[in-house]
Amino acid sequence: MKKFLILAVIVSGLYAQDARVEVEYPKELKQETLHHMREHLTIVQQITEALSKNDFEKAAKLAEENLGMSSMKKHGANKAAKYMPKGMKMAGFMLHKSASEFATLASVSDKEDMADVLKAFSKVTGSCVACHAGYKFK
Repeated sequence: MKKFLILAVIVSGLYAQDARVEVEYPKELKQETLHHMREHLTIVQQITEALSKNDFEKAAKLAEENLGMSSMKKHGANKAAKYMPKGMKMAGFMLHKSASEFATLASVSDKEDMADVLKAFSKVTGSCVACHAGYKFK
């Protein structure tokens, strides 16, 4: 119980001091970007579900078409990039790059390669975490 209370105090202190960089987008672009982020989260869930069923081909297709480098134009990445600080642009680029790398690996893998596939997928989700940990909208 004592350890739990100490952890709760530490965590509450971390959330009380939000040191993320505030990024200002035009109102319509902000709403559009938030919509795309929610779509990305849905795709991450769908990829996770596909992986749980050893459906690597479906996971690969979902990743490339919705998160990979080929999806950047569909999501208007150039529009949003104009307003992003350099680190945020890099995190976004790494999301798309790591999703394409994941898709390539997953498309040629099978259940025996699950550890490698999950390691590649963790780079995708790690990009999301890095961006959300460092930046927020005004």
